[in-house]
Amino acid sequence: MIKRLFATLFVLLATSLDPRAAFGQEFPIDLDLDASEFTTVIGERRLSGYQPVSVTVHQVGVNGGTGPVLFQVVWRQNFDTDWAATSNLSLSQYQSWSTSQAALGRRPLCVGAYGQSSNAKYVSVWGKDEFTAWNQRVGMTQEEYEAEVLAMEANEFRPTWVSANGIGSQVRFSAIWVQDQRKSCHAQGLFQEDLNQAIIDNRMIGCRLISAAAYGPDFSPLFGGVWIKGEQPPWDYSHYVSKPELQAMFEDYQAQGYRPTFITSYDTPTGIRYTASWEAIDQTAIWRMAGPLVPSMSNIDSAMNQFMVERHVPNASIAVVKDGRLVLARGYTNAPTNWPTTSPTSLFRIASLTKPLTSVGVMKLVESGAIQFDQPINTILNTSGWTDSRINSVTVRDLLQHRGGWDVSVSGIDPMSQDFNISAELNVPLPVTTGNVIDFMKSRPLDNQPGLVFAYSNFGYCMLGRVIEAVTGQPYDAWIKANVLAPIGIQRIHRGRSEQGRQWAGEVPYVDAYQRVVLSVMGESTAPLVPLSYGGWNLSLLDSSGGWVTSAVDYAKFAATFRNIDASPLLARSTIDQMWSRPPEELETNPAYYAAGFLVQPLQALGHYEVSHTGSFNGSSSWMRLRDDGVQWIVMMNVNGIEELPPMSDLSGIIDTEIDSITNWPAHDLFSQYSVPDAAVFINVLIGSDTDAGHVMASDLNADGWVDGRDIAGFVQTMTGW
Repeated sequence: MIKRLFATLFVLLATSLDPRAAFGQEFPIDLDLDASEFTTVIGERRLSGYQPVSVTVHQVGVNGGTGPVLFQVVWRQNFDTDWAATSNLSLSQYQSWSTSQAALGRRPLCVGAYGQSSNAKYVSVWGKDEFTAWNQRVGMTQEEYEAEVLAMEANEFRPTWVSANGIGSQVRFSAIWVQDQRKSCHAQGLFQEDLNQAIIDNRMIGCRLISAAAYGPDFSPLFGGVWIKGEQPPWDYSHYVSKPELQAMFEDYQAQGYRPTFITSYDTPTGIRYTASWEAIDQTAIWRMAGPLVPSMSNIDSAMNQFMVERHVPNASIAVVKDGRLVLARGYTNAPTNWPTTSPTSLFRIASLTKPLTSVGVMKLVESGAIQFDQPINTILNTSGWTDSRINSVTVRDLLQHRGGWDVSVSGIDPMSQDFNISAELNVPLPVTTGNVIDFMKSRPLDNQPGLVFAYSNFGYCMLGRVIEAVTGQPYDAWIKANVLAPIGIQRIHRGRSEQGRQWAGEVPYVDAYQRVVLSVMGESTAPLVPLSYGGWNLSLLDSSGGWVTSAVDYAKFAATFRNIDASPLLARSTIDQMWSRPPEELETNPAYYAAGFLVQPLQALGHYEVSHTGSFNGSSSWMRLRDDGVQWIVMMNVNGIEELPPMSDLSGIIDTEIDSITNWPAHDLFSQYSVPDAAVFINVLIGSDTDAGHVMASDLNADGWVDGRDIAGFVQTMTGW
């Protein structure tokens, strides 16, 4: 079951998230070599430019016994000859050999032993890489190994390799550490299924298996493992498989552009079995841009290039508006050539950039007199089932300004990510609905007195979606589309979909730099384990707080409506002032504050504002900036922050600095070029709506070729023969 599950998972990761070319014989393997064959193969492979990546060894029959010794070797063809491999050395011989290798500037890449501790023989490969601070310990008892791991961790050394040999009290561990900023995990004494579960659990938090040890008792091995935490290449593993199964997997992984990183073997009651890890080959990222080149604004292209390269961002799009004109619309791609190319109209999940859209929708209802800004929500929604009577004092304004009383820092609960708890507590199937989330919260007390404390709350905006539905009698998304988006010409916008393969035509893939694979919250519509960005959370629940998918160009149309707030096509000036007004509870000394759906910085000139918002969840980052000098800019990306890299929040200051340096603004308006729906919009309309099952995967379309509506006729003719 586990093996089939991860075979399916591999296909999801390899074919949908990171398509890569096959690598031929660049990373071959040699299985079950005896000592003589190992020596011969080492020499032959060296002459062909290969270096061992991993060498493991075990003695067949009894872990510390007398059966044949088998070597498993993983290679890479890098034509580096500055390495050495040794085998069949006693402990004292290996210690001397280690000293001589270290004197040559090499370090141990892998080390293993076979036989009992009293006469164990050592095998190792030494070479050179970027690590200059390292440690090696061999022949340790389990207690010594565990103590050494803690001691190394205290000095910021992480394990890169572990092996073990022997049985019973004679089990001995050998390990290698390097010093860097990466974090790690380790475990030992695991049974077969325990190792499977440890790999699953560690994968959920972004840890990749990089080495595994198998050791006694006889024919019923125990396992240890070492994981690395942080940004990862796409990867997978094979565990407890036979030799024919491993060979078939090697061919499959090779065809998908994955290489083995280690293979270890061990005895079982049914014969020799193998555990291996595989990772995608790192291909060179190629920088490319799409959309009209604007020479006077090329500094923004350069800034985006540097930002994306430093933070490993594959896809991004920017739209800049000056005095109501779209002056820059660019798609950026920093990825291998077989990765989808970004166009100015590529679709991105916009996360919390949804909140300004929801806020404007609510303010339109306020402006029409359908509701009041300070109206208690219990006069709109049925709150009779809530156990905390303070819900009856929560107002529309409180929800808009994140002062409804829900505070994750107090309760520790973000109800929009409690899918499993909600399903279990309410006895409802996955995926849960917004109604289920509200029912879940009814029995829980508010964390703060409504209106007093600012605490960013996705749940508060979930409630605003229900307010819109209760007042209008229409679904949230349908009403927003008809009353906020369509009137200003926004057509490339949809309710986002969590499940992999159900993204909209022209939508970018979403990248989790940690390659986390988690339990799906989407029920039977997905596999039990899914990539975090594709079912690790339910985008449908985030409808009015973070659920929209659109393009930077289209969102720029929304931003441009606030260029002149005295003549906005969306709201009257008095309504905008109310929407952006300082909450009464907010101190006047604070230069910026969160108003109704926008972060606002009032300027000294009365009635002037700088307004912004950001959006972020796994696989998505977005920015909106409404400056007071007639410039508005939007940026969307398909990754969020990576712990080991510079923060994504730097972008706002970077773009503002580049805009400040522009002295020759172009006179053109690109909105006219993008006012006609492109082919992706046509396909989305043709095959399905936001609420049905119609879809086209993002990778099905070539975004570069479909810049505007002029391509629709050619597309239709090609596809239908018209």
